Amino acid sequence: MKALYYIALIFSIVTPASLAKADEQPRCTDNDQTIDLWREIRANAKQLDANKHALALTSCLASPNPELRDQIAYEVLTYWLRQDKLDPEVIYNIKEQLLPWLNLGAGEPGGPHSFARAFAALILSELVRDDRRHTRWQGGDIDELITLATNMFRAERDYRGLDPEYGWIHTIAHGSDLLWRLSLHPKTLVAQQGEILEAISSQLSNLTAPAFVFNEADRLARPVASIFFNTEVKPDDKINWIESLAKPAPWDSWNTAFASVQGMARLHNTKHFLRALNAAIIEYDNDEIKQTLNEALTQLP
Repeated sequence: MKALYYIALIFSIVTPASLAKADEQPRCTDNDQTIDLWREIRANAKQLDANKHALALTSCLASPNPELRDQIAYEVLTYWLRQDKLDPEVIYNIKEQLLPWLNLGAGEPGGPHSFARAFAALILSELVRDDRRHTRWQGGDIDELITLATNMFRAERDYRGLDPEYGWIHTIAHGSDLLWRLSLHPKTLVAQQGEILEAISSQLSNLTAPAFVFNEADRLARPVASIFFNTEVKPDDKINWIESLAKPAPWDSWNTAFASVQGMARLHNTKHFLRALNAAIIEYDNDEIKQTLNEALTQLP
């Protein structure tokens, strides 16, 4: 999915009529009647007052309409953030609007709240990225976000990736993106890096998870790799984390995993994650950790 990469928006030729139309304030709760207005806003995003539309557009991130949620709200907000078109107060208000969404429908295997959780995580990751450049937030802002993000990630049970009707949902990947950005933030403490690792391992060892087939392994590996590159995190903690993840529990042996769908999903997810992590830390200069990772991969059938 395009989620973690900057997407260059393709803008239509601007005319006075289209700008006037896009200057209106559509409501995301009335998608059928307002979708054309949101399309105009996307087409004219370079010229419009981003601060005027950003909060209304943020509410579109919870829409079941994939065009409105992903192609319009996510892409336009990301563009405005990366082009520094939003005032600090507006950015802070977007954060405050999205934080409660991380708890909406927590633990539900599906349902309408998944869109809000997934895309709140995705835009919050962009807000954290923005704050790494501008350092406006206080430590308490990061503390709150880490608590909410790790709780959301541990509880997540909607494992849909690309849905034929609703488009990208991808809660695991989007949650990983948020944890990745948080792991890189200078106000994230070493103990909080450990909380992020624990949240990721809880999903990788979750027996209700299916085999991840929507590139989740690479997205899960990024926050772990950034933590591994953090010299303030003790090498022994990194080694212990790898060894714990590679254990076959609740089975005595990984060979037992071949007897069930759950076991094969767990084996698949563990193996693909460790391979992705191995590639992500290829330039890491700690031979002991690399050896531990290679040994863990060797143990997997």
